[in-house]
Amino acid sequence: MGPHLMRRPPKYVHGFIDRHGKPRFYFRRVGFKKVPLPGLPWSSQFMEAYEQAVAGQSVLIDAGARRTKPGSMRALAVSYFQSPDYRSMQVRTQRVYRGLIERFCEQADKDGNKFGDKRAALIGREHVVRLIATKADKPEAANQFRKVLRAMMKHAVEIGLRSDNPTRDVRSIRVKSDGFHSWSDTEIAQFEKRHPVGSRARLALACCSIQGSGARTSCAWAGSMSAPAS
Repeated sequence: MGPHLMRRPPKYVHGFIDRHGKPRFYFRRVGFKKVPLPGLPWSSQFMEAYEQAVAGQSVLIDAGARRTKPGSMRALAVSYFQSPDYRSMQVRTQRVYRGLIERFCEQADKDGNKFGDKRAALIGREHVVRLIATKADKPEAANQFRKVLRAMMKHAVEIGLRSDNPTRDVRSIRVKSDGFHSWSDTEIAQFEKRHPVGSRARLALACCSIQGSGARTSCAWAGSMSAPAS
């Protein structure tokens, strides 16, 4: 079948030189579909296909549909990974969603039962609230988890596994903020230097200045998308 290539390819990639002298590469992982990869390892064309192969596989989280209980959260996850909603996401977003779902399925309750083995049809609003509450110390992560779980439950409704979405009325956790930084005279001068008189940004600055004592904070808000470099 030809000598194996000496350069180490990315993880789960197997390469060889065929009888015509052409290098061939495949994404091969136990329980995953074999996928041919174009070009040479680490090239942009190769890596784009590799990332799609890693993120877009419809394999089970724990390596095989035979090990998934029908109607479980893990089975729902496998179905969701094949859904148009998931597959239409950008590769980077798919990786984020998949990672959160896989970690959730591997987590266990106080009795040691994994969430991935629980029946998706039995999860209620109260369960969702408690799950999100466990992440309350990291509100951004909690809200991201809520978003992902909502997408899964939406898919459960679409495939007839559920008649409702238990995440629908669950509020996100409020993220505390100290507000916008008030600009100093130096920062305002930098902003004026960057944006000439007559520009929309300069007009916004002038409007803020009319407001009096709140001008600096308001200016920071108005110019947050084009703030001066520190």
